[in-house]
Amino acid sequence: MYDIRRHMTTMCVVAGLTLISGSARAWVESEVRSQLATVDVNRAGMAIVTEDLTLAVRGGPLPGFELSGVDLDAELLPDATVSSVPGTKSDLPATPVLIDKRDDGTLVLELDREKGLRTGLYLFHIRYRTNLLKRDRIRREGSDVEVRWIGPRFAQGIDSARVIFRLPAGPSAPRLPDANESTGRMDDTDALGGVFIGNLHRLADKDELDIVRPHVSRGEPVLWRVLASAKAFDAFANPPPPVNALKRAPGSPSLALAAAQPGQRLTWWLAAALGALAYSFAVAGKWRVFADMCRVRGVTPRALLQIPVGPRAAASGCLVAGAFISAAWFDRATLGSALLVTAMALAVQFAVPAKTVLRGPGRWLPLSDTEAFARSGERVPGRFLDAGTLPGLAIFLLGCAGFIGGAWCLFARVPYQSLLVVLGMPCLLPLFFTGRFAQLPAELALATRPLLASVAKKLRRRPGIKVVAWARIPDGARDPDEVRLLIQVPGATRGLLGIEVGVELTPGLAGSASTLFTLVRAREGSQAISALPRNVVWTRGRKSDERAAVLRPRLPTQANCVELVLSLVKLVREKDSSRAPVATGRAQRTVRPRSASSPAHVA
Repeated sequence: MYDIRRHMTTMCVVAGLTLISGSARAWVESEVRSQLATVDVNRAGMAIVTEDLTLAVRGGPLPGFELSGVDLDAELLPDATVSSVPGTKSDLPATPVLIDKRDDGTLVLELDREKGLRTGLYLFHIRYRTNLLKRDRIRREGSDVEVRWIGPRFAQGIDSARVIFRLPAGPSAPRLPDANESTGRMDDTDALGGVFIGNLHRLADKDELDIVRPHVSRGEPVLWRVLASAKAFDAFANPPPPVNALKRAPGSPSLALAAAQPGQRLTWWLAAALGALAYSFAVAGKWRVFADMCRVRGVTPRALLQIPVGPRAAASGCLVAGAFISAAWFDRATLGSALLVTAMALAVQFAVPAKTVLRGPGRWLPLSDTEAFARSGERVPGRFLDAGTLPGLAIFLLGCAGFIGGAWCLFARVPYQSLLVVLGMPCLLPLFFTGRFAQLPAELALATRPLLASVAKKLRRRPGIKVVAWARIPDGARDPDEVRLLIQVPGATRGLLGIEVGVELTPGLAGSASTLFTLVRAREGSQAISALPRNVVWTRGRKSDERAAVLRPRLPTQANCVELVLSLVKLVREKDSSRAPVATGRAQRTVRPRSASSPAHVA
């Protein structure tokens, strides 16, 4: 049944709900369409920057917006306003704008009205003061000065950016610099970037340069630069310091030397001359001592470049000085390095081995340990220029310390020259590491004494053998020319004359290398020969009825040599030697000869 009261109640509820108002919701979009900045600079380097920004608003209301990248020292002036752009639908008279500046240079602009900004085009007018000279935005560039200003960043980019520089009038008109004409320290923003178009207007007391950039990318801090006359600013009215006759680019590493006083220049040239003299005398003295040592050892002294010692020493010293002057004074680092390498090549010295001469007859006699293993007290000639000796190494380290100390003292004033001093340190290498005493052929009797003394000490710890120092004394001489160890084996098989341990010297680049070997002497056809393995090579010994075999361990160490001697002693002590023993196991591997015997070993 139709109920009129229920129908009326429903209608009242619906009408009541329609009368309840919800919260207001709106969307807003804003975009900076164009920028016009005027940078008015006075003679003291202070500038008043005027920013006129055209902002497009859709929707609304917009209570304000943020502008990033403003000068950090910006001092805001109290006349910021916003108004409608003439000719648009919006009609807003000039209205004050409240500005809050953050520490990162961001400006927060808020409208001094409750309704905010709705759809339309609006012009924001902002002014602030900044000190370009104090912030190094005005700097000397040769005979001119460069004025720099970095514009704000826009989150969405803009298609029209324009800056008007108003500079004090000078003798020459301001102009746009080339992209590679600046030497400032602005990191990745130090470039013109994009396309700039400039128009010049010269007034009575001001010069205006109007610069336009067609597009600014999103978030890009644009660097605006102009070149003006230095006389337009009080801080740069005086002429720049005189530059050396050589035309150096501004900021060149040698600018400090070019502007040096005559006394400082004399100091540099005098230091180069003294270095040349010291290096020349060092090369000549090194050659004289090295040549004397070569004559004693029977070898021929040679230089890397075959030039007489006088001109060679003088040329090496002059090249060292020329290398430093070329790199430090004339900015020719490549030429300086080439001269330094040539000077080092002139200082390199080495020895050429002479023909091998067979030694004359002599006698082998036993010596006491004092006579055989006594260390020679003879001082090495030329030890002060030999890094292989303690005095030479000390002087080399002092020379390196002198180079490093000199570079450290120069680093605060001329860092580039201090680096060159360090790079010149390798000139010491040919003086201390070529023509060394250790690179000459060593005297066999003297060089092998420490090694043989150590082997003798280890062999004497083993019972059942006797070790005696064994020296060869040439006929008509008093000092031995070779020392060996003679191992006597009590109870050995018949025919064994002895077992000897000797050292052979192999010449190398760093000197002579010592290699141990073992020599077995026996009578021809005796049981001692048949006691050794059949693969041992026997050669003729000192006498016609004597045979000798040279055996080398697999590794020429003292421990392996001692083990080889003990294995030979064990073989020659075999009681039943009627048949040739078959060497197996470890002994066979130990006594296997690695090469044919050398006549020098059996003599």
